[in-house]
Amino acid sequence: MAKIIDFPNVDKLKEEVKSLRKELVSLIFSHDDRISHEAIRVEAEYQEEFGLREYKAMNLNLTVKKLKEEKRLVEDFIRRDEPVDFYYISKKVYSVFTKNEELLRNKLTVIGSLDKYERSRQVLIC
Repeated sequence: MAKIIDFPNVDKLKEEVKSLRKELVSLIFSHDDRISHEAIRVEAEYQEEFGLREYKAMNLNLTVKKLKEEKRLVEDFIRRDEPVDFYYISKKVYSVFTKNEELLRNKLTVIGSLDKYERSRQVLIC
């Protein structure tokens, strides 16, 4: 039968492997944490640079679309030779563009939250 040979200091080596494993896990988590913070910082810089411009463009586009829809509805009333019902028109336009307004609010919320994050991060760094 073959004889099994024990390595010297097996328990010490096991403890070293455990401590190295813990250190490796810690380093991996800190690396991932740095990457995620860097990604948030880059997104915040993008939103600061282009997000507000994009929001303004979306807002102007929505305003133009609303005005065109209001104009079309007013022309429909005029074509039928009826008094213009502005309450109906505003309600109809609001119902048509509710989804777009929600997108605008979400965009502004993202810009604001990333701006707050970036400012709080700058305070912590200083």
